[in-house]
Amino acid sequence: MSNMVVYTGVFGKPDVFLQPVVPLDEVEAVCYTDLDFKGESAYRMIQLHLDSLSPPKRNRKVKIYWPEIFDCFDYSLYLDSNVELLVDPRELIQFLEPGSDIAVFRHPDRDCAYREGRVCVQMGLADRGVMHRQLTAYRRARFPPRFGLWACTVILRKHTPRMADFSCRWWHEVERHSHRDQVSFPRVVWETETQVSEFPGSLRDNELISWRPWDSDSGWFQV
Repeated sequence: MSNMVVYTGVFGKPDVFLQPVVPLDEVEAVCYTDLDFKGESAYRMIQLHLDSLSPPKRNRKVKIYWPEIFDCFDYSLYLDSNVELLVDPRELIQFLEPGSDIAVFRHPDRDCAYREGRVCVQMGLADRGVMHRQLTAYRRARFPPRFGLWACTVILRKHTPRMADFSCRWWHEVERHSHRDQVSFPRVVWETETQVSEFPGSLRDNELISWRPWDSDSGWFQV
């Protein structure tokens, strides 16, 4: 039986918080948060205060590379809190292709990190100056346009040394640039020549998870 953790995070403000539909009795299930939680959950709540980081980057810190996760488990499945898991998480391991330690969904709308960065600015999801400096640095490094883009809403990882190195590099990109991890992810994939596996179907239409836009407060958390 695989030693696996399913985890999520809610930081800084009340958010959509969906519960897995399937029982998680055979795996560890954890939610990291700096908020007060109300009610019952399939996740074990762990209070975590990372006050030196902005709320979005607090989430990215545990999402991308939290050593406690990597040191204690063979596999991890990260879910954004607006994702509802519909299948036994261990079933997702089958989608890791030979030679690959990470599986995500392909981005449903775009295939370019540069375009994603511009859209994030247009939608008010990223600071214009910060994103401009990030994309300028990527151009100077000769990171190619239309390299590929993935939705980092669901991340399955096998905890190998090379995946720990990848995740550490990814976090450092987010730490020094914008918190938009979908922009930095392909940059690190390209730099490390990481083989990325993809879950079948679209993020918005598949049999593995249900996804809800960030448009409502679940009422589970209070500041």
